[in-house]
Amino acid sequence: MLNNVQTALAAIKAEGTFATVLICGSADLKIEVKGVGPIRFPVSAAMTAKLCSAARPAPFGRRDKTLHDSSVRDTWQLGRTQVKIDTPRWKHTLDAQLPTIKRCLGLPEDGRLDAVFDKMLVYGPGQFFSPHQDSERADDMVGSLVVTLPSAYTGGDTIVEHQAEQKIFSGPKRGNKELSLLA
Repeated sequence: MLNNVQTALAAIKAEGTFATVLICGSADLKIEVKGVGPIRFPVSAAMTAKLCSAARPAPFGRRDKTLHDSSVRDTWQLGRTQVKIDTPRWKHTLDAQLPTIKRCLGLPEDGRLDAVFDKMLVYGPGQFFSPHQDSERADDMVGSLVVTLPSAYTGGDTIVEHQAEQKIFSGPKRGNKELSLLA
């Protein structure tokens, strides 16, 4: 009987996919970083250096521990108390994108999707985060949203896997004032 239930569940094909990327404008995203000042788009190499000087090496979680190991995660992190976002302005743009993200991910139509800012990461040349599973920050968390700020860079592929399927998101083709939203 259990095999029949498992077979029936496996046969259900949900609408949507496990990962998606959207491109949107950045005009409504106003960010200021403590000790650095306002961030202008596209983010310049000089601004990236200033952000790194205000940041600390990013930790990662393993079970109940918070660890630092640059062979696993080599990037810079600015915590939420260091980053000020003009939320009402940004909400205008982000809230318009969330229904599309929800539909692309195949989430229930009657549910509401919210995005909660956690931290800002700054990746420099050669920096990376090894394959991992994002930690749940809340009981109602359904996924992660990575907002990539407009900047000139090469590389930076993000690989997302679910079961036996893999999606590779390369540096998006976008304008120098556009954001990418990877959910």
